Amino acid sequence: MKESSFYTKLYEDDSSALKPVQCNLCGRMCRIAADGLGFCKTQKNIDGKLFSINYQRIASSHIDPIEKKPLYHFLPGSSTYSIGGFGCNFSCLNCQNYMLSMNSYNEYNSTKILPETIVKNAINDNCLSISWTYNEPTLYFDFARETSLISHRENLKNVYVSNGYMSEDSLGETLKFIDAFNIDLKFFDDRLYREICGGKLDIVLDNLNTIHQSKSHLEITTLLINALNTEEDHIRSICNFVLEELGQEVPIHFSRFFPM
Repeated sequence: MKESSFYTKLYEDDSSALKPVQCNLCGRMCRIAADGLGFCKTQKNIDGKLFSINYQRIASSHIDPIEKKPLYHFLPGSSTYSIGGFGCNFSCLNCQNYMLSMNSYNEYNSTKILPETIVKNAINDNCLSISWTYNEPTLYFDFARETSLISHRENLKNVYVSNGYMSEDSLGETLKFIDAFNIDLKFFDDRLYREICGGKLDIVLDNLNTIHQSKSHLEITTLLINALNTEEDHIRSICNFVLEELGQEVPIHFSRFFPM
């Protein structure tokens, strides 16, 4: 575990039994009582301090082509060392990685790994980058930052495959060490974001603009789900946003939904 970099104490008296805190890692801004977990199940209030219980623990690692992220205009033709774990700050009803994103951490279903080991593995497997993927990488902030600082010294790039629901503060810090993002723009409808994902569209759109204005590479993916976002007007709204707000140089991928 490691004390989280983004939280606020909501109590003044250290003798208080509740000692609630607010997690400021993502747009949910969870308020967490003592011994409680945030929505994502990776941030825990221990005696009035917030800890990332997923620190240095992963559930999966794999060597992937960078195009699988998908990133088609960032280190094309290269391999990336993909890592991920459990938990998510969304609750997407259509999640295709639900066995990871909807599960909780424990010492039996995850593997401890050091940042130096991740970088060494990536180099040994001839990868040019490390990708935080499979579940939401925002939840890994401290672990990802430590790993990325080491990987940059070894001339490796760092990638986030994310739902784009970071808080303003955590995204600002993330942009200092992540070289490329693929962000899921799931819908262009706030009602669908709330009902299907449990999130808000405007936070994702704001973060897309922030990433685009940075030095980091950005690509976008929309998973097409029949009867939800496959109407021409819906797809056109997504494309118009990308074109008008981000620019024609930002790639967008439309992927196929496979019912589980």
